[in-house]
Amino acid sequence: MAPRNVGSAAEDVFRASKALGWRTFATSPFNRGWLLDRLVTKAIEREGGEPDVVRAGVADAMLRFSLGSPDVDHVIIGVRRLEWVEQDLASAARGPL
Repeated sequence: MAPRNVGSAAEDVFRASKALGWRTFATSPFNRGWLLDRLVTKAIEREGGEPDVVRAGVADAMLRFSLGSPDVDHVIIGVRRLEWVEQDLASAARGPL
């Protein structure tokens, strides 16, 4: 179990674990929201946009990145708002990037 997201370099840990036959669990692709917040801020500074819309798009990409990692069996997330549950389920249904 380790973080696996666009901001982590844990890919080797997951690959090695899978080579040993272990099931892998990736923790929060959003890094408790800190990485998500930082990426949303940068995206708005660079491209503009409505914060809630940008946040949903960035969160979608981050979750789908983690879910689509070939060496990740399960992704564990924590959700701070009920409305984000539906967004996360929709992202998962869209599949990997």
